[in-house]
Amino acid sequence: GNDAAGCGTKPANACKTLSYGVSRCGANGCDLLVMFDEYQLTTTLTLNSSSAPKGAHLYGGCLPQAEAGPNYRSVLLAPPGGAPAVAVDKATPVQMENFKLLGSAATGHQGAPAMTLTVTNGAAFTLVNSELTGGSGAPGAGGGNAGPGAKGGSANGQTAGTNGACSATQGGTGAAQMGVDNKYTECDAVCG
Repeated sequence: GNDAAGCGTKPANACKTLSYGVSRCGANGCDLLVMFDEYQLTTTLTLNSSSAPKGAHLYGGCLPQAEAGPNYRSVLLAPPGGAPAVAVDKATPVQMENFKLLGSAATGHQGAPAMTLTVTNGAAFTLVNSELTGGSGAPGAGGGNAGPGAKGGSANGQTAGTNGACSATQGGTGAAQMGVDNKYTECDAVCG
């Protein structure tokens, strides 16, 4: 196609972009045939009281009659950054048929949303035989650092236990230290 004055009156002189085709609607409502293909949008396709004052009917998935079928859809890829593929505002009536709208991933942080389609301000909008797939939202902000734990309590002079193998010792009831005698024949408790 070619975005030039007079485009879109027949398949042989199709407009290149959907937004330019919509701009050709002028003051009248119009029907737009959109070829079966995948379209990467650089800006949101806006259908409002200025771009489509009497409404519009967009038919996607169009092919020559011998190749046509009800399962063909035109794919609109949303602009980068989570912006919507299509925004309908105050337009009456608007209908989209045989489209697949794919959202893009949101950019930034703080949980920024990703939108695929917005319909606002009482727009009369109908979506027929179509699919919507949302893009992923931006991650949330990082959590703050946790505060320090509470201080432990003071010791209160508890008496240690004794070691049964040695007299006059304090400590747990664990094993006694053992040493080898000079004859190397037995082990004796070392209490020094």
